[in-house]
Amino acid sequence: MERVPPEKCFHCGLSKRQFEMLKIKVEESKQRITLMESEFLQSTLYTENELDDTQNEMHKLHSKYERLEQSHRELHEVNSDLEERILDICAAYEKEKQALNREVVSISQKLLDAKFEINKLEEKNVSF
Repeated sequence: MERVPPEKCFHCGLSKRQFEMLKIKVEESKQRITLMESEFLQSTLYTENELDDTQNEMHKLHSKYERLEQSHRELHEVNSDLEERILDICAAYEKEKQALNREVVSISQKLLDAKFEINKLEEKNVSF
């Protein structure tokens, strides 16, 4: 069996310098992983905060939408009631207008009859 010189590792055969270089690379990798974990956690927290903010904003907008929708329904009911009242008032005025027109026609007819009677009486008066 061949013996490895003391400057090389008995188990893996690496020199002390190679071992130290690997050790440095492992340490650098650990630091990069730690940094990446930290960045990932910060990113996750930022994303969670953004999500919370967005959900809060969405809740506010949804509440506002529901209030607007309710106001719209109430306004629509009020407008419908007002429209019905206006239509009822218009129908009543239309009936009143028709009644007044009939009365005007009736009075006009009576006026013509009276004028005719006056003319007849004046003619009779002139002939006497």
